[in-house]
Amino acid sequence: MGDCVTFLPRHSKQEIKTGTLKSILKDLNLKM
Repeated sequence: MGDCVTFLPRHSKQEIKTGTLKSILKDLNLKM
C-alpha cells in the first residue's frame, strides 16, 4: 500500500487510499 505514495508523489495520501480502494473494488467486480 505504501509503495503507491512513491509512484504518485503529487497525490495526497487520502486520494491514494480512495484510488486503491476503487481499484480493489473494480478487481473484485471483475472476478465476481
